[in-house]
Amino acid sequence: MHRVSLLCLMFAACAIAPTNRYGTLHRPITTKSPLCQHRFDEGLLLCYGFNHDEAVRHFEQALAADPDCAMAWFGIAHALGPNINAPLTDKAVAARAHSAAQKAKALSYMCSPVEQQLIAAICTRYAEPPPDDRAPLDQAFAAAMKQVHVAFPDDPDVGALYAESLVDLSPWDYWTKAGEPKANTNEVLATLEGVLQRHPNHPQAIHIYIHATEASRQPEKALAAARRLAAIAPACGHLGVWATGSEPRAIPSLA
Repeated sequence: MHRVSLLCLMFAACAIAPTNRYGTLHRPITTKSPLCQHRFDEGLLLCYGFNHDEAVRHFEQALAADPDCAMAWFGIAHALGPNINAPLTDKAVAARAHSAAQKAKALSYMCSPVEQQLIAAICTRYAEPPPDDRAPLDQAFAAAMKQVHVAFPDDPDVGALYAESLVDLSPWDYWTKAGEPKANTNEVLATLEGVLQRHPNHPQAIHIYIHATEASRQPEKALAAARRLAAIAPACGHLGVWATGSEPRAIPSLA
């Protein structure tokens, strides 16, 4: 087997008509504003593409359309948080994220049960004042997201967000040098494979699955999903970069 760019592998995906300017994603939220819903969908997909700054701007536009939208505040709190590429070290940003989570909580009485649980989970991710050691907060958030996933096992966004909360506990450190899974790796894979079995085109499930498997003995397990991603999110930050062929990491080709 020869190694080729992961982006080149994704290039084979067929075109899918996007539901917004960045790609194909829709999560209905509690709002009466179509514009708020639209901006939220775009913001969530941008989060999934690791374009977090732009995601925040879209969630702010959602709030401009509907100031009572708790999930837009949730989106801001999520986008400002740590991810596998960027730990949350700026205490001003952490304080802003905490404030957004609390604003979502204050409005959550109007929300659906799954939204209420997501908002309760995001509130565990931050504290005021922000601590020097974030590890207990990150662990609390992962534990809270597990409970949301248990309560709503068929919700693909919940599953993907739970898996992301787990990989955030040990960024880029999922496998031993001998190729054995580390602490949370099997749970990440099982969660994402469950999501992809029911929702094979979920962009964040594909995205995190690629990262979770690329250093394993079988990175090609993500190949079929990777080939779909370019069509699902053709213009979405990190996901769009893959679609243009510039992603530096590689997985074996099955060709």
